[in-house]
Amino acid sequence: RAAWARAGGGGRARTGVPTGRARAWVGGWGRAASGARSSGGWLGYGRAVGLWWTFDDLFHARFLLHHSPFQILASPATWRELPFRMFTPAQFLSYQADLAAFGLRPAFFYVHQLVALAAAAAAIFWVLRLWLDVFPAFAGSLLFVLGAPLIVWAQELMLRHYVEGLVWACIAVWCFVRSVRERRPALSIVSAVFYLAAMLSKEVYVPLLGVLLLLPEAEVRGR
Repeated sequence: RAAWARAGGGGRARTGVPTGRARAWVGGWGRAASGARSSGGWLGYGRAVGLWWTFDDLFHARFLLHHSPFQILASPATWRELPFRMFTPAQFLSYQADLAAFGLRPAFFYVHQLVALAAAAAAIFWVLRLWLDVFPAFAGSLLFVLGAPLIVWAQELMLRHYVEGLVWACIAVWCFVRSVRERRPALSIVSAVFYLAAMLSKEVYVPLLGVLLLLPEAEVRGR
């Protein structure tokens, strides 16, 4: 309480919203929490950079070497060559970016993977901040970083589309909620773009639209 009083010159205004230096103090804690959690994820899983190709990686590499980004995005025949029946072009475009920038050097693919995991952790934090204070949001994001799924996601490049899809989904949620609260239609368009990116990463994010409609924000018509 004493620290809060010193930071805000008396705490909160009558509206219950932090004012002046107090708001800066809270914002500083939010940025520090986000950065600390992302750094913690990197330190915890950084050894994955030393891995080589595993599981489906060589199959994906061969596929990338024989198909252009345009074919991946727009050619039905390209997708019929694959043994599975899915349409996840964002996954292969992410690999294509690594291949174009670094060649077939797996260490850089894993660096990209860890950056995506850090971005996902940060995105979860900022989505939780829409409804929670800094420390509960930090706890929720930290739970994600320390969870068993992340151990697998950090080591298996073939699962990157789940990670990046989660980042796009979180951004879609954040933009949607802000658009409803602030009555800014442009943000709802941005939300739709990131929702599309999430779906193109992995089909598990398709139901996100229903989740958005159920969020406790404004009236159903407004959502």
